[in-house]
Amino acid sequence: MKINKLIFNIFIIISFFLIQHCIVGGAAGKIKLKNSKYPVSLSHSLYDNDGKIVSEKNGLETIKHFKYNTSYWSILYTFIDLSDDEDITMYLNTELDDLRGDGVINLEIENKQCINHMFIPMITILPFWPSCTNINLEGDFVRLKK
Repeated sequence: MKINKLIFNIFIIISFFLIQHCIVGGAAGKIKLKNSKYPVSLSHSLYDNDGKIVSEKNGLETIKHFKYNTSYWSILYTFIDLSDDEDITMYLNTELDDLRGDGVINLEIENKQCINHMFIPMITILPFWPSCTNINLEGDFVRLKK
């Protein structure tokens, strides 16, 4: 009798941890760069006007480091988006115009769960519970050295 109860308790504990790791919470969204007047690169280099590769070591100078944060929300396991897609080119174009820059390099995109998933992980199993994800972008505004 005691062994059956022990096995049952172990089963419940293991099931709890397995379910917790199979949580379907999250959100879906798109960050777009459709109307960018300037090149944007995930690497440390860009092409110059002659089509040659230039980097921070040979031909580019970093003007400013930037950070951009946004969140996306959804319900019904991301079937219904509560947030619109985001086109960040207006932000990038305005900043680069003001700085007289030539592009963006070292763009990093980080996707993290929202804090509500960490404190109440089991509740995201419910389809009507809103889920979210945080997006953090970082990069460097650069200009060609003369």
